[in-house]
Amino acid sequence: MGIDPISNVNANMVYAVNAIRFGANQLSEELIKKLKALGIDPSNVKSEEEARAIIAQAEQKQSAQNTQRTQQVQPQISSPNVDMRQLNIDIKDLGDKLNIDVKAFSELTALVDKFDATIK
Repeated sequence: MGIDPISNVNANMVYAVNAIRFGANQLSEELIKKLKALGIDPSNVKSEEEARAIIAQAEQKQSAQNTQRTQQVQPQISSPNVDMRQLNIDIKDLGDKLNIDVKAFSELTALVDKFDATIK
């Protein structure tokens, strides 16, 4: 038996109704999840191609923002490193003045406790 022309018409009608109702190109679950994760309403996207373009654009913008944030934070990170070197020098000098071997302490709190006990 061949293809039933009535069934074929019904299938085409169902497809046409769904295309009108849900949009001609329904989006895959993966694209819907990505759009939602980026804060984009998937119902405003007409095709998978448009969804991919929007996702790529949003991810590129997000990456640029992350790079900018990293560059803004970088000076704040490097400045304390200079202070840490000076702090290490000052701790060693204090240890020398109090006759405490600073290198014998692996924990800063234990070293501070030793300084405190020695000064008292």
